[in-house]
Amino acid sequence: MYTIKYKGIKKISWRCVKSNSLKCPGILQSELDYSEPHVNTSHLITCTKNTGEINVTKCVNEMLQLAKDNEKNPGKIFSEVIAEVDRNTKALMPAEEIVKRRLGRQKSKNNPINPDSLNQLVIENYWCESQASNNLDFDYQDAA
Repeated sequence: MYTIKYKGIKKISWRCVKSNSLKCPGILQSELDYSEPHVNTSHLITCTKNTGEINVTKCVNEMLQLAKDNEKNPGKIFSEVIAEVDRNTKALMPAEEIVKRRLGRQKSKNNPINPDSLNQLVIENYWCESQASNNLDFDYQDAA
């Protein structure tokens, strides 16, 4: 399994996820659209393909994407995705509470920021009911 090491102008350089723990020198390069991968330095023998870890990572990434795009609560997202996973992958999954907490943090990234003043208040995307103005108008006469 690889993670992005460097994103250049023309290519992406990837390194093995076990580069720190096992000192694996595995390096891969691909195009910016993730096509045409080619290995620059191969993995160590001890750092072989672990399908269980790969499946867990895919499962967690799927949950994170659903949390980002969906209005469902983290518990429901977790239960729906985990229902489709095989028994071996379920055994390797992190604890349910940890994954739910991570999903909740992912969902909160979509929330608008808390402004310090009304001048900073900008409501965008689906938070705004009217697309005519991005700023929320405040009537000072009603506040008095």
